[in-house]
Amino acid sequence: MTPIAVYDTTSGWQPIPGLTAWVEGLGLDPRLIYRLEIHQGRARVFEYVMNEQGRKRLLPDGPEKREPYDVAITSLPPGVSA
Repeated sequence: MTPIAVYDTTSGWQPIPGLTAWVEGLGLDPRLIYRLEIHQGRARVFEYVMNEQGRKRLLPDGPEKREPYDVAITSLPPGVSA
């Protein structure tokens, strides 16, 4: 299914006003997220793994990433319409 919106920091994207607060309202830490896909009724979250010092855990080929997971959403982020 094609996402309604995609936010991807790996492509140089910067958060739009209000998005950080919206993400935090979902109980997520925006500092960990490198990609966020918005679908109807859910968001697919892609996160980095952090080390004990709060930095991205690095592997030989780049930062370690968690398996993507879904979070239920009841509203769309600012500036997004279905």
